[in-house]
Amino acid sequence: MVGWPGCLLCAHSGIAAMSGSRPQHLQLRCGTYHLRVRVPDELRVRVGLLEIRRSLRVHTLTRARPLALKYGARVMEIFQVVRSRNVSKEVVQALIGGCFADLAESADQGFVPETTEPCEDRFDQRAISSEISGEIAGEKEHEAYGSRIQTLARSYSQRAGIALDKLTASEQTDILHGVARAFLEQQRLFRFRLDDRLLPYEALDPLFSSEMGRRGYQLPPSSASSASQPTPIGPTVAELVERYLHAKKSVWARKTYENRTQQLRLLIDHLGVDTVAATITPGDLREFRDGLKRLRLNHHTGPGKSFTARQTEAEDRRIAPKTAALLFETAKALFRWAKLDGYLADNPAQDIPNEVIKSPKAKRSRRPFTEAELTAIFTAPVYVGAKSLRRRFQPGGAVKRDAYFWIPLIAFFTGMRLGEIVQLHIGDLHLAGEIPFIDVSWVNDGQAGSSEDKHLKSAAAVRQVPLHPDLMALGFAQFVTQRAKMRKNAGRLFFEVRYGADGVPSTVFSKWFARFLDKLGLTDPTIVFHSFRHSAEDAFRNAALPQYQIDRIIGHSDDSTSAGYGEGISLDTAYAAVKAMKLKADLPALWKRAG
Repeated sequence: MVGWPGCLLCAHSGIAAMSGSRPQHLQLRCGTYHLRVRVPDELRVRVGLLEIRRSLRVHTLTRARPLALKYGARVMEIFQVVRSRNVSKEVVQALIGGCFADLAESADQGFVPETTEPCEDRFDQRAISSEISGEIAGEKEHEAYGSRIQTLARSYSQRAGIALDKLTASEQTDILHGVARAFLEQQRLFRFRLDDRLLPYEALDPLFSSEMGRRGYQLPPSSASSASQPTPIGPTVAELVERYLHAKKSVWARKTYENRTQQLRLLIDHLGVDTVAATITPGDLREFRDGLKRLRLNHHTGPGKSFTARQTEAEDRRIAPKTAALLFETAKALFRWAKLDGYLADNPAQDIPNEVIKSPKAKRSRRPFTEAELTAIFTAPVYVGAKSLRRRFQPGGAVKRDAYFWIPLIAFFTGMRLGEIVQLHIGDLHLAGEIPFIDVSWVNDGQAGSSEDKHLKSAAAVRQVPLHPDLMALGFAQFVTQRAKMRKNAGRLFFEVRYGADGVPSTVFSKWFARFLDKLGLTDPTIVFHSFRHSAEDAFRNAALPQYQIDRIIGHSDDSTSAGYGEGISLDTAYAAVKAMKLKADLPALWKRAG
């Protein structure tokens, strides 16, 4: 379609084509006429779009009518050309090879018995597999294929951009015959793995023991196969990523957006900037998944390095398997979105497993503070006397009751998240009534020029958190009153704590607290600021409180159906729960002894 006026082809949804006297496929958008042609169902995979839309760059119906007729006819001619192209033997072989590659991947993992009688389990699995193989072999011999082979053949034809039902009888027979052979070879592999999980498997069918059988979807570089494939159209990988990030920018937090941008650059590096997204195969993404598992720990350093150059063969220098799985999940999310939004007719990542190696059950990534650790924290110079404000980790006579004093205390008594505490505005504190509480909400209290808009983790994070009597006895209300006077009753309560360069409220204070723990000799990697939240959860549980009350105060979501009814527990009930907490440290008594 060279020579068309207007912008690139796209697959966005828009206003329906105008009816009446206007030509078919013509629509008016924002004062400009566009041509919009729906791609036939059987061609969507091969074309790579759900519809073709192009601006005609004219603003009157008189000029748009002949252009719509001209270019609409040209699109229909192209559709007819795509339909009429035959499928070569090379294309069929590559399609069947890809089918076997996918089938073999699951079978090669072997069967793991789940009962206490593994020998009988394997015997049963062998019998079932042999029975199924006999059925498929009979179908192949008589060329009368059942739903199992029909479904597989249709699925893999679509992935290769081929509409099975539109092929000639001979072409359909070739594909069905090849898929049946792939299925039979998969069953042989499955039975082989029942006896031996380690030895290499040699395919018995020569179609899959050859180089072609191992290539999957990669077509041989011959002019015949090239001519049989339509020229791919649609957005490139880089353009698809750009549109995805643009669509999500208003939804994600700044840090999430920046992280996803960095992660998807790895995908672009692997696939190539100019690769058309519609041509990406499951094999391409399997290679990407496996490459992520080989990434170096410091793979993000050294700009300009290729995706391959960022990998290492040294297993002890690679990123954690869980990190690799999270990186691949970002790519899978991209392709799910691309299919739902109409950029791709099929999701090439849909059936690719993304296994995460779980940590041993006894190993915990985070844990609550012990009584001794809490004593060390709250009798540190920050709380009982530091040398100066700049030397808070050294003992002395100065105690400054600012953010670095109060933020850990709030976390200890409430279990609030660090980000929630740092974002608090003066208007969120309600301390004058019988029940002092913090209103955790999205509301910004109107500080002029503030760009530090609140961001909460989930809807469950919106709640009212009563304050423990001991926290109030330590003078928290007086601190808030002083801050209100300083800030004219508006703005953030802990204004001296800057947001991180990533836009996340907790970044700067989290690093400070990590240094604080190191100075105290608390170097266990399983204790961090979030350990206050774990400690608060334990304090509630040790008071024998119902979990639904704990979740309401802590800000955890409850997936039960009943959680969606009513307004939740009352503030009175929540305050009674807070006062009942079995805390591991009595801070007023602790400071009295320390003083």
